[in-house]
Amino acid sequence: MTTPAAYQFSDTLAGLISYCEKECVADCCGLSAFSFSPLHVASYLCSYTGRITAADLAVWKAEIAKFERETAALPSTPEGFACVIESMNQYFTREDLAALVAELRHSLAVTPELQAFSDKLSFPTPTHEVVQASWERIKKTLPAE
Repeated sequence: MTTPAAYQFSDTLAGLISYCEKECVADCCGLSAFSFSPLHVASYLCSYTGRITAADLAVWKAEIAKFERETAALPSTPEGFACVIESMNQYFTREDLAALVAELRHSLAVTPELQAFSDKLSFPTPTHEVVQASWERIKKTLPAE
């Protein structure tokens, strides 16, 4: 078998891909170790700010488009493999790559809706706000330094 070209994700996309390694580990299960569900994608995109902005979505759309362009430019092996992504422990055909891109795009597209639904279901007063308010009340009772 001919070894296909190795592809390495950009640092940005690598973070998301790694975060979605939820079902097992890539060294054991290859692509089956990953879940690119909207829940995981939204969770990753919201992990630092709690929000997904239009600007964030534009960056992620560009990252996925870059991945698609770069892998499309790779020559296929006689067996039909376009690349191997070692961080995923997986060989990909063009059809496999198209499926991955489609799934990532779908999950990305529904993340704002999922975030809005999650916000709607959130507890009315997050614990960190309660703790901060308590601390502010306590500080007022302390003698001035």
